[in-house]
Amino acid sequence: MNFRLALVVSILLIFNNLNIQAQGQANNWYFGYNAGINFDNGTPTAITNGQINTSEGCSSISDASGNLLFYSDGRTVWNRNHQIMGNADYYGNSGLHGDPSSTSSALIVPHPGDKDLYFIFTVDEPHHQNAFAYPNQGPANSNGIPQANYSDTNTAVPVADDGFNNGFNYSVVDMTLNNGLGDVVTGQKNIHLITYDQNDPEELKYKCSEKITAVKGADCSSIWVITHFVNSFYAFKIDQNGINTTPVISTIGPNIPLNAYRRAALGYIKASPDGLKILTAHHTKTFDPTSGDDLPNGGVYLSDFNPTTGQVTSSTALVENVNPYGVEFSANSTKAYATANDNLANKIFQWDLTASNMAASINEILITTSEQATALQLGPDGRIYKPVIGEPKLAVIKNPNADFNSIEYTESTFEGAVPLAQKNAVFGLPPFIQSFFVDRINIINQDDDELITNISLCESENYQLAYLNLPNASYTWSKNDSPLPNVTGNSLLVTPDLSLGFPQTQEYILEITFNDGKCPLIGTANITFEALPDIQDYTYFQCTRTNQQPVFNLVEIREKLSADFPDSNLVFEFYEWDKDNNKNLISNPQNYTPANLPTQLEVQLINTQTSCKNQATLTLDTSNYNLIPIQQIVCNIDQKISKEFSSIIEATNISFNNPKFYRTEDEAVKKLILTQKIRLKLLRKTYPLVFI
Repeated sequence: MNFRLALVVSILLIFNNLNIQAQGQANNWYFGYNAGINFDNGTPTAITNGQINTSEGCSSISDASGNLLFYSDGRTVWNRNHQIMGNADYYGNSGLHGDPSSTSSALIVPHPGDKDLYFIFTVDEPHHQNAFAYPNQGPANSNGIPQANYSDTNTAVPVADDGFNNGFNYSVVDMTLNNGLGDVVTGQKNIHLITYDQNDPEELKYKCSEKITAVKGADCSSIWVITHFVNSFYAFKIDQNGINTTPVISTIGPNIPLNAYRRAALGYIKASPDGLKILTAHHTKTFDPTSGDDLPNGGVYLSDFNPTTGQVTSSTALVENVNPYGVEFSANSTKAYATANDNLANKIFQWDLTASNMAASINEILITTSEQATALQLGPDGRIYKPVIGEPKLAVIKNPNADFNSIEYTESTFEGAVPLAQKNAVFGLPPFIQSFFVDRINIINQDDDELITNISLCESENYQLAYLNLPNASYTWSKNDSPLPNVTGNSLLVTPDLSLGFPQTQEYILEITFNDGKCPLIGTANITFEALPDIQDYTYFQCTRTNQQPVFNLVEIREKLSADFPDSNLVFEFYEWDKDNNKNLISNPQNYTPANLPTQLEVQLINTQTSCKNQATLTLDTSNYNLIPIQQIVCNIDQKISKEFSSIIEATNISFNNPKFYRTEDEAVKKLILTQKIRLKLLRKTYPLVFI
């Protein structure tokens, strides 16, 4: 079969009771200085229409088909037309309580019970100079004396900050507002959530760290939103009824002291796609606000998460005495990754979470840039992306599920890094509900370790989609969002719709449900059928002197044929059959000598873009000719040459019809114009070939 496969991890989050199949919600990323990428075609391509301008925190969300809905830097929200939402404009005094300088300033979560509602969770930057001013507006110095500018940025309110540590909040976006462009609902904006000890006056000054992640619950319909502050995890449950504002609090180590904030607040937190682990980067435990220096005594910690209760247990140090920032899991949740500055060197670490000693499984991925540690973000294609500071590109870990010895990491755009069309990322990338990236089933090739969701076939082909025949399971197939009620097995034969033109694309989804409470398994196949090149049998005559062995220049024939096909993706190949009836590519097409005449070859017309090909029969034959020598004469310069030649012809007593004259025999053969025109029958047309 002539098909091409694209590695695309399906981002399907299933809410059973709502029948929501989220396939494209993480397809659009906006980040950095007006940078962005889009995954609609399976691989990321740069988009430059974003209005966001941030060094760190950002978030975006799309619908199930991958159409952008809105995005935010934590303070301002832009709709799909890149216009600021009226009730979420920071510089218009209606902004949200996040901060673009927070590691994860925002995270957007769909409402499980209402397809038109979305929650934007925001995390402020807990700035020490705001804490010094508490309860008044910052900035202030350590003695509480107001300052004009923040010492670390030398900028003032409102550009640097609004002057308050606003903590952890959420706002509700209703997509039915503003003629379907959406807006933040009045009265449901900046609703404060408690993620600190209200009886601790120091915790009141800061309220939160810069961490937020989300993952689906064990019931497959609810969502847990999780943050961390000082020494506790706070998990908020969202179900059909909305947010339970009373968090599940899990107090475990390590303790991150408040006197090390704001720098101690830095670093990402991520839940594993399977919902069973939490990975946390604590940037430092020691910060000097006067000098702005922080010590390399932070660490990366792995915890267990219970998606039923929201409890976080255990805290395993994977690496310490570094300054970590980004963390991420592989799509199959078996590998963990982190970026960190270690002795002034920027590093990427990998751990094997299936190892008996996970901390000891640490390995360092060799990188070439020396900038500070940046975000790591899992994409819909199953790859992990990383900003390269100061350059318009994202580095990539191509195969995060792999063991360390097989890891492919590159910062080269020639090898898979993503060019950003001269727009720069800095530190941050947008986080998503981690369950969007859970490792789904492969119905195109169930034996492949990579998840394949796109396949290209030719119009003459069909394909068998299938998955394992599992016990106590029900199989539901759909095509282009329409159920296939008569198909209930674990396989489906796919054929092109001959009533439609080509190319044509069909989307198939298999949902496997169980009767034991397990979450459904989802497989997706996007199948494109491409047209075959149109070609017919034809015959080629070549003029050959009598008793001379004919030699055909197939390259010349191919060039003449190609001129009739303006599509540069079409190429020709010629094959012959040997005595054992085996078909072989002709190795010397410029000088092809057939054993017999007429002879038949197979000519293949191949579309190099689609890999589809068609074949026809090329018949090679000859037309013979003879050359008759005549006596050479010298003509006077003022005589008419045609008159002299006519008298010579009459003297030979040979009958000619429109004779042609040449100085030599070789010139005659080379310049001969055939009186019998050679014709090719191709694409139902007749083309005269004239050799000059």
